[in-house]
Amino acid sequence: MRKIRGIRKDVSDGKLGREMLEVLEKAKNITSDKYVHLPKEEKISAHTSALLEILKLLLKIKSAEHGVAAKLIANEDDLLHLVKEKKNPLLKGWRYDIFGRDAIGVCEGRLCIGFDKENQKISISECCIMEAPIKQNNKTEN
Repeated sequence: MRKIRGIRKDVSDGKLGREMLEVLEKAKNITSDKYVHLPKEEKISAHTSALLEILKLLLKIKSAEHGVAAKLIANEDDLLHLVKEKKNPLLKGWRYDIFGRDAIGVCEGRLCIGFDKENQKISISECCIMEAPIKQNNKTEN
């Protein structure tokens, strides 16, 4: 234990050092079938990743607007759960009032984040869905 960087001599030679060695010895005898296996992390799609980034932006906007630290409103896991499933603490109480309602609007495509050039501020408004113009074939028929 003395060779391990960061462990003081009094710790390695004392009771704590002995207890640590006992635990390591017991761990050696554990068979691999008894190991704890963590669930594999589910990969998220590019679409979901982009939506998470938009929600993070919305969270920053709302936290600044209300003077509440973003971490008190939601963390990244909360945002991911909001995107994947609708059961979420963001859908209740003050967190819903401050952030959740608009976050759901963004997820459903009803609300958009933009920049109000006239007032020089970020705006959250109902989306105006504009369809792209259809390209017409300019070939004449013979």
